[in-house]
Amino acid sequence: NAFGFTEDPTTMSARSLRAAKNFGIVNLMGRSGQMIISDVGRMFSAMTISDVVNQISLRIRSPQEIGLAKAETNLAGEVGETVTNSRAAMAMEYQGGLMNSTRTENFLSKAVPFTFIVNGMAPLTDYFKKFTGVHAQSEIIRLSKKISEKSATDEEVSLLAEFGFNKADAVQIFKQWSDNVGTGPGNGTEHMYIAGTENWTDVQLRNRFRSALNKEMNRIILTPGPEHKPLFMSKNLWGYLLQFRTFSIASTQEQLLPMLQRPRDKRLWRGALGMLIGGVIVQQLRANPFDKDDFDKALRAIDYSGVIPLLMEPNNILEIISMGNVGLRALGGGESLVRDVSPYEAAGAVAGPAGSVFLSTLSALQNAEQPSEYAKALTQLTPLRTWYANFIPALAKETAGQFDDE
Repeated sequence: NAFGFTEDPTTMSARSLRAAKNFGIVNLMGRSGQMIISDVGRMFSAMTISDVVNQISLRIRSPQEIGLAKAETNLAGEVGETVTNSRAAMAMEYQGGLMNSTRTENFLSKAVPFTFIVNGMAPLTDYFKKFTGVHAQSEIIRLSKKISEKSATDEEVSLLAEFGFNKADAVQIFKQWSDNVGTGPGNGTEHMYIAGTENWTDVQLRNRFRSALNKEMNRIILTPGPEHKPLFMSKNLWGYLLQFRTFSIASTQEQLLPMLQRPRDKRLWRGALGMLIGGVIVQQLRANPFDKDDFDKALRAIDYSGVIPLLMEPNNILEIISMGNVGLRALGGGESLVRDVSPYEAAGAVAGPAGSVFLSTLSALQNAEQPSEYAKALTQLTPLRTWYANFIPALAKETAGQFDDE
């Protein structure tokens, strides 16, 4: 319908699944801001190392130039994650009244945008989208200028085509820029072209330019949209079960498939290498200092990188369901992904994020003997339980530990 719902959002099943999805975000995404590191590696499919270094240097040498380019990315309308999430809690007040939500549903709805800010994902996404957009807006003008002057190579014509513009578009873009803006290297800036679309007279071309810039920022700093999701994910149940698989599906479309289709494209391989390096960094940030299994570390780094998600996601589920007996780690002689897996935790692999948390908690409660163990089990249900500054799990365990048997 006009509001994007494919099923009645007021039914008990829809409300329950929506609350379960919100719980999964609030409970499990305390450290998800780290994952932007591997996403940043994809920047190298659009920018060279020299481009990145130059922009960092310009932020020190010529902040005004960067500020003008940032203004263009803001006009493209795709760097408002933090502001959007800050305002979302207010919108949730209206949702509660419209859908007759309970206090728990309202709490989880309001906590979701707060989670994306606290875990760093929203502000980091904004920052790196701007970083990518600053380069992209300059690159479109540079390529259009070269094509208009008939000095562009075939590769440069292809690069502009990836933004959605042909040679005729390039001539129009260059004319709009030169007639109404003209700010570029040696003429108001040191290194970058400034699109300045607010001064363009061709409104249709201006909108196309901003749309292309918006799309590029979403492609590099991956932002899954409806176009990335299979149709069945519009159903409430599948949307819940595959809640955290959206990025994997989008990464497959934006990174893996283009690599398979264009295996000689050095930019894609450069981006994949950057993602792998990001995956290694995330793995090190999350690593257990006592873990000596190098094969497991390598698989986790590949998993976190998002380069081959269609291999790692099914493998992780298979390892959990089989209790570590089947999968890449078993094949390579590494330790199981989950070491000692209970039947509840194995079932959690196909029960969705929230279901997995509740089943894991139930398993821990059944195996608990001391008060501190019961407390540790129950703290799995706390909001932001993986967040660095969340002192509740440690405090609960310490407090309950005073009643443990000696």
